[in-house]
Amino acid sequence: SQPQPPTNRKIRFALVGCGRISKNHIEALAKHAYSVFEQVDLLFNNAGVLIGGKSWDIPADKWAWQLQVNVLGVVHGIASFVPRMIAAGRPARVINTGSMASFSRQLRCEHWRR
Repeated sequence: SQPQPPTNRKIRFALVGCGRISKNHIEALAKHAYSVFEQVDLLFNNAGVLIGGKSWDIPADKWAWQLQVNVLGVVHGIASFVPRMIAAGRPARVINTGSMASFSRQLRCEHWRR
């Protein structure tokens, strides 16, 4: 038989979108989460944007923004939450996800085609 979750346990959660993906904004989010919930056992860490078009037509600043969000957004989430999760000394998980654009070719996104 499969173990069942306890029925007397309260589960509290928040869905939070960050308009900014800077290290300081993600760190502020982590501080806020711990001040409200006192612990974080499960973090769904998702950052993703996609700029459509031909790679040679996309300005460098747009590429930089896309990499800032897609790569460093996840890095900042890990850096801001994981040390606190480890320090708590309890089971915890981080789930890093990407959009479908991470796994498939998209129209008007020639820079992702093979």
